[in-house]
Amino acid sequence: MPNGADTAFLSAWLTPEQVASGVLFLGYAMTIAASQGMTCDMSLLYGHGADALAMYPGLTRGRKANHLWVPRAVIERRHLGPAR
Repeated sequence: MPNGADTAFLSAWLTPEQVASGVLFLGYAMTIAASQGMTCDMSLLYGHGADALAMYPGLTRGRKANHLWVPRAVIERRHLGPAR
């Protein structure tokens, strides 16, 4: 791997039986702008670098749940105090 490349990854093989048992779930990834107007069961948003105006559409797509992930270092760097 080139210097500085992310080397943290996981590789695994699944048997046909595991796949048939339902251990995998189909998911889609898209930009926040592309999600406008959509409704889904659950919205997962990685909010690093997005402001409140950009995050609102992404966090209001989920019918049952909406989840936001922001790295702790980003929260603390923006002078909001330590994450609790």
